[in-house]
Amino acid sequence: MTRAITGHVIAAAALGAALAAAPASAQACTPGWSALAPAGCDGQIETMLQFDDRTGTALYVAGEFASIDGVAASNIARWDGHTWSPVGSGLGAEILSLAIFDAGNGPRLYAGGFYGIVGLSETLAVWDGSSWNEVEGSPYSWVSQLAVSDVAGTHELYATSPIPDYVTRWDGQTWRPVGEGLASVAWDMEVFDDGSGEALYAGGFLSALMAFDGIEWRSVGDSGFVDSTILALQQFDDGSGGALYVGGAFTRVPGIIDAPHVARWDGAAWSTVGDGFDDDVTALAVFDDGSGEALYAAGDFTHSGAAPVSHFARWNGAAWEPVLGGLDGGASEMIPFTGADGRTSLVVAGEFASAGGAPAPSIVAISACPCPADLDGNGVLNLDDINAFAGAFVSGDLLADLDGNGTLNLDDVNRFAIAFVAGCP
Repeated sequence: MTRAITGHVIAAAALGAALAAAPASAQACTPGWSALAPAGCDGQIETMLQFDDRTGTALYVAGEFASIDGVAASNIARWDGHTWSPVGSGLGAEILSLAIFDAGNGPRLYAGGFYGIVGLSETLAVWDGSSWNEVEGSPYSWVSQLAVSDVAGTHELYATSPIPDYVTRWDGQTWRPVGEGLASVAWDMEVFDDGSGEALYAGGFLSALMAFDGIEWRSVGDSGFVDSTILALQQFDDGSGGALYVGGAFTRVPGIIDAPHVARWDGAAWSTVGDGFDDDVTALAVFDDGSGEALYAAGDFTHSGAAPVSHFARWNGAAWEPVLGGLDGGASEMIPFTGADGRTSLVVAGEFASAGGAPAPSIVAISACPCPADLDGNGVLNLDDINAFAGAFVSGDLLADLDGNGTLNLDDVNRFAIAFVAGCP
């Protein structure tokens, strides 16, 4: 107890001196690209997920590869915000989807993909924190997508696969059918409430966007069909109301002749999203770079209408706009990731070699520009934030690691002081 009190006194003294010496303003943060694996990935990243297996929060990436950034990792790897490492002995086949599911023994990381993930014929595996284990009864065919939903009144893991009926669900003990099934595999699934209650939405080689209400599947929208594959689903409110945004290879949705590669479903009708794109949208994500939440799209496209948007774009509520020079190739997946230091980035993975014109193979990130001194996240800087910083600094909590180098020292105190004086945007 004495050591802790002494530590707080020392930290408070250093912080007080730093606050007194801090300039009245600080240089504004500018979001930018950063390469997460400068040596690249020797295969393809298909899916990503943030998870804490009780060893710390980390970004898990999976697909078909043998190494990433020079680190040997069979089809799945873990990035802790600083370094890459394998996840156990890895997995034995290509991984297409990751999900977090609690089968009754706490949240676990599940991976779905092709035959032989673990064991001889399994297509689904679970990480227990030290090893991978097979999931008995998993679909006897490759798994294209995993999702977790309570839509049927039970917390269940949904898997879409050619057998059986293109979709099945598991409560941790028993596999069960999902309504009358789907017409083909889904490439993305998302829980969304269109105003009539939550439903599990699925899109893929289905000729329509489908929604499962816990009892049966229904096609979304009026008569007509989506004319090609749906690849990405993301709910978002751009200020005009919550909606489900849909991206893919399609150019038409029900009732709309021209919806090139992206459309919006608000629960009542389809609408276009600006000029759309000239090629496939393969990933959608919501991210706040410090200027407010926005919807981002990535894929094979290079233009939205006449505007150049090289494989990466942001929806500003009226049009798709380029971001930081974009990428030089397509992206397969992107997600926001919040590291142990509290910083959030938008991570993008795919078949590209550079971002914004600088070398950045396979996987990159855009770091957000939050208010770094607002440690309690309430948008106001006050004594609570000073106390939170001092407490984190003394206890060794990386919440106080404001320079992001993995260690706590006087530089972090000075950075906090500068950020505190500068205030929030």
